[in-house]
Amino acid sequence: MFVMISGVVESLVVADKDFTWVSVGPGQTFHVPPNAKHGWRNAGPAPAVMIVISTSTMGRFFKDVGKPRAAGGRATAPSSSEIEHS
Repeated sequence: MFVMISGVVESLVVADKDFTWVSVGPGQTFHVPPNAKHGWRNAGPAPAVMIVISTSTMGRFFKDVGKPRAAGGRATAPSSSEIEHS
C-alpha cells in the first residue's frame, strides 16, 4: 500500500499483459496485490513523497538494495557494482 503525501507519481498497473499508467496524487492511496508487477515514475517537477506500508520481507529487501543518501545531499544513480550487488 502506498499513500501519497506530496507530488504526483504515475503507477504502472499490469493486468493480463495490458500495461496502464495511473496518476496518484496527494492524499490518494495505491494498493499493489501480492506478487503483482508494478512500477513508478515521477510525473511532475517536484519530488514525490509517499508512505510505504508493506511486509517485513519487503522491508528487508529495500534495506538490502537501498542506498542511504547523505543529509541534504542529492540522490545519485547507483554504480554498476552496486547494481550487481543487488
